[in-house]
Amino acid sequence: MGCKVVADCECGFKTPKIKLGGGMYCHTTVNNFPNYCKNCKSLFMANMYDEIIVCINCKSSDTVPYNNTFAVKNLDETSFNWEDLKLSSENSLCPQCDQFSLKFKNVGMWD
Repeated sequence: MGCKVVADCECGFKTPKIKLGGGMYCHTTVNNFPNYCKNCKSLFMANMYDEIIVCINCKSSDTVPYNNTFAVKNLDETSFNWEDLKLSSENSLCPQCDQFSLKFKNVGMWD
């Protein structure tokens, strides 16, 4: 079963609900997780089972998942844990203001 989160920052950046992980029928082929594009400075969702992660906005492969130390200060407090992926509930890099003030909040489950 997957998890739904929203990401928001004190600068005003906010995402709609994001589906993480995989559902009952796709958990072996889909593992959605937020990524940061270093090229266009955007947050986008990617299937972490893909060999190469490419930004859906600019098509760059210069991306990092939001569990990488480039995009998060620490993973002590998490809002999502699935397989080897952890998502911090605070201190993540905001694509709008470039500060480590983005927070991911768990808002439910999906299947």
